[in-house]
Amino acid sequence: MVLEVFERNAPALALYRSLGFRPVRRLLGHRRQGGAGRSGPLAEMDPLSFARLVAAEGPPDLPWMLAAETLSAAAPPTRAYRLGDLAFALVSDPEQPRVALRALLVPRTERRRGHGTAMVEALTAAFPDRLWLVPAIVPEELAPGFLERLGFEQEELSQLDMRLSLAP
Repeated sequence: MVLEVFERNAPALALYRSLGFRPVRRLLGHRRQGGAGRSGPLAEMDPLSFARLVAAEGPPDLPWMLAAETLSAAAPPTRAYRLGDLAFALVSDPEQPRVALRALLVPRTERRRGHGTAMVEALTAAFPDRLWLVPAIVPEELAPGFLERLGFEQEELSQLDMRLSLAP
């Protein structure tokens, strides 16, 4: 059994621990205020196709909010974008003043070559002057320092991914 709890919620943490849940990892959020990035050949794609790419190319054991099964339920106004076949992103309604970068994916063979950076820069160029948010659902160890290098600040609010084994 899996759950996520805000790290500052001491009563909930105590309850879940008393039931046998154990923290597995810390989940972080980030924000970046406005500004334009470098434009790129950003193209819209079907959010379901994005979820299928996450199933095929995403890291194993993602938190449930980043799992392909969850992302496959994305519906408008959520939108997905691609930079060729090198980077993919799922965002909340980019026409709003606050935009959530819900997921970012670079195929395994293309990682650590700047494609994730190019995607974030293309998104911020296409939708300038927005507040870009990354919800507190990203595992701390997934891409350490990546968002900070792009000008994002870590949010104060974080979560713990907790698990309870139901095996006897």
